[in-house]
Amino acid sequence: MVWSRVDSCELHRVWNQCSSCSSVLCLGLNFFKAMIISIIVLVLFVVAGISNAICDTLMFRYEDSVFKKWKTWNPNKSWLNKWEMIDRYVGPFKCTSNPWYYLWLYRPKYIERFPYSSTVLVFLTDPWHFFKFVMLTCFESSVVLIVLEFTDFKNVWLFALGVTALKVVRGLAFTLVFDFLFLKRD
Repeated sequence: MVWSRVDSCELHRVWNQCSSCSSVLCLGLNFFKAMIISIIVLVLFVVAGISNAICDTLMFRYEDSVFKKWKTWNPNKSWLNKWEMIDRYVGPFKCTSNPWYYLWLYRPKYIERFPYSSTVLVFLTDPWHFFKFVMLTCFESSVVLIVLEFTDFKNVWLFALGVTALKVVRGLAFTLVFDFLFLKRD
């Protein structure tokens, strides 16, 4: 086989067969593949660390940060972006019924500015939630990437499904604990 004329399908076939082979070429490809995945995971962790630093800066040191020049990033005000506001002095409307888009099963504390703005799409409402979403997506992507690498499943759709499944499980656990278990009962 002449490597200079190998098309992408042939390389993909060789790449996938190398997991059980012990030839020098296959060992080199396996090492190269492991290094690429390690670098991707490392980059994802760096991005997660940067996102976490942004979240903590916004939450605990906003007044002394470079973000202060962007008034919309003020965490004391940006959290209101997820709610339908009466006006900026009165605050959000109380939600009195379960919205249709939650299939009438869930009632947010206030009326949402747009559907799911306080739950699934909260990352679109303010910078703190956006960078928390980025941080958690990096961690979840790393886990799924490593799991898929050590299994026989090599599919982009399985990667997307794995990240989505981790987001759903983490989101359900968070909602259960944050909205129900950690609140005092009157």
